[in-house]
Amino acid sequence: MENAVKKYRNRRDARLGMKMSQHFDCIEEYRLRRAERLKKSRMDADDEEGVWRTTDNGHKILIKDGIVVGGNPFAVAPMGKPEGKEIPKTVKQVKENRELFGFLAKKENRDSMAESLSGRKEDCVFGGYYKVQQKEGNALFFNPYTGETFDVTTAFDFAGPWGMEYNSKPDKLGTAIEGIKVNEQVQKLYRRATGDVQKGDTVQVVGGRTLEHGLKAKVRAVYDTRYGKYVYLDNGQKIQAKHLSIVDEDGDLVRSSEGKSSDASKALKEKREAETKITAEISEKAVREVIGDVKTKAKVLSALKQAGYKVSDETDEGMYGKSGFNYKIKRPNGGFVRIYKSPTGRINIQDWKPTPVEETKLRSDDEIKDAKFHVNNFLEKHKKDESFDFDKLPKHEKYFYVMAKTASYFLSQGMSPRKAWTRALDTADFQDSKNYEGYGKTKSETEEAKEFLEALMDGLRK
Repeated sequence: MENAVKKYRNRRDARLGMKMSQHFDCIEEYRLRRAERLKKSRMDADDEEGVWRTTDNGHKILIKDGIVVGGNPFAVAPMGKPEGKEIPKTVKQVKENRELFGFLAKKENRDSMAESLSGRKEDCVFGGYYKVQQKEGNALFFNPYTGETFDVTTAFDFAGPWGMEYNSKPDKLGTAIEGIKVNEQVQKLYRRATGDVQKGDTVQVVGGRTLEHGLKAKVRAVYDTRYGKYVYLDNGQKIQAKHLSIVDEDGDLVRSSEGKSSDASKALKEKREAETKITAEISEKAVREVIGDVKTKAKVLSALKQAGYKVSDETDEGMYGKSGFNYKIKRPNGGFVRIYKSPTGRINIQDWKPTPVEETKLRSDDEIKDAKFHVNNFLEKHKKDESFDFDKLPKHEKYFYVMAKTASYFLSQGMSPRKAWTRALDTADFQDSKNYEGYGKTKSETEEAKEFLEALMDGLRK
């Protein structure tokens, strides 16, 4: 056996042209693979800096500048604020921790993480994250030491058999997270960093026409109105939040979130106006004037580009030949102008505009209100029926049943209420016109009919 192994190794070395025993160490290779695998599980694959420490229970934690930045998520989760570190007064940049968000989004990790976070008395988790927001089945955490955030779902919707009744319930992890209090100090710091103007902030006017640019004042009150967020200053004046920047503790300016949105909208509006200007020039007449008497492929393309058109070259030499071409100038809102030259040498210009799509006419608010009223009366009448049979219903009640069932379906699919009830009315009218022939029947079992009616009623109330 020993000779056989030796012969195999000699053949392998001759085939590879090297002494494998001098270049390959199985144990060292295993150690490298294991280190790489553990590194990924500790969520620090891209972070080579910092110091690894072992906790009392044997977990590895990565610490950088006194702050926990990596390690096994289950071990890091119950860790409180960094030792000897005070909450900073300002945060310059806010970024999302996508890795931690993705870890908590996986169902297989949620129950185990719930055990790590259950019974928390401190408001700091994951070595520096504080809760800054809790609403509508979602919690947001912010790390003032690193500027990172992550959000996690705390409650999930459970739909009934007809998609109408929804019960939002927290799971184990959601219950544990909802038990953690919001830290008001860190919440205020997070809002300032993201540009959320708050009472007591020092602000500077950077836009608008009502107040002098550069004016600084303290915020006395903030109100949300139908026209946007208004800020009342301690000098007795008021101004829209979109015209302000917040002055942080270091004297730097943080653009208000409304201002950021306004700036983005302004840039988008300017872009659309520029596109509209170009679109007005994309026509058969305009393109024909640009081309003029030019005939060759290269010169036509050059003339179009010099005029400012964005040209798409869709030439197929097998169809148009080497001297032919097929160019398209697409409109941003649909359609195009096509310039093509066939092998015969003739240049053609085609202006194609898409046929406008006719939208379904939505029912009026009064019609929908009336439909809901009659459907609700129908459901109230039959909710306690011992049995339920569609065929035995009077014709006008069949109409309301079809309407209720149709609205239930489309609402459960996420359709807007007005569109869903428009579909319901249209369907009921159609079925009524053919006397409900062939309409699917509901099973007559008592429990199933009762559950169906109760589901519809719950949905209508919501």
